[in-house]
Amino acid sequence: MKAQLDRYFLGELSDTEKESLFDQIESSPDNKAEFIRMQNTVTVSQLGKHKGDDEWAGRKLVELNTQIDRKQARRFFLGFVKYAAVIAILLVNIWLLADKFLPEEKAPLYTQIKVPTGQRIYMTLQDGTEAWLSPRSIIRIPSEFSKNERSVELDGEGFFAVTKDAKRPFIVKTQKYNIKVLGTRFNVFAYTQSKRFETNLVEGSVQVINSHRPEE
Repeated sequence: MKAQLDRYFLGELSDTEKESLFDQIESSPDNKAEFIRMQNTVTVSQLGKHKGDDEWAGRKLVELNTQIDRKQARRFFLGFVKYAAVIAILLVNIWLLADKFLPEEKAPLYTQIKVPTGQRIYMTLQDGTEAWLSPRSIIRIPSEFSKNERSVELDGEGFFAVTKDAKRPFIVKTQKYNIKVLGTRFNVFAYTQSKRFETNLVEGSVQVINSHRPEE
């Protein structure tokens, strides 16, 4: 709009462009006010020319343009603040909803492996621990160990060579007992269908915990 007004007062607009400019001026009170102000400024500048004060008239025109630019900048700033406030409110609401409804940690995913009758399986877990599983054994392994422990669930018989990690003990959970170690080699016999439970230590140390009464 400002550029069109400048061209109008310089006499550079065509008739079609003038009609378009006047339509814009009539459709908006703000445009009309700016047109009147610039028209008055141009008139003052013309009077200044007759008086031989070109510098004074030019200065007034610059001052007017500066005032118009400040007004437009103020409108932009107020609009930006308004929308920024709305965005801030939306972000706070999203954060509150996420904090209320989303769990702090995602539930771990498990992989379950069943050893067929007459076969044995060897595997290496994500922390480097090695496991040898006997026939008809079932092991459940999380897709990712937690920050506090490395635990697997075993129904059957398995031999484990555990990678040492002082901050995260390795735990083999069975129906009756849990075997907790930091780094060692041991064997576990704990089939659900059998009343027998047995763990044989090969190297290091283990802690056997009653899974139903862990405080004992």
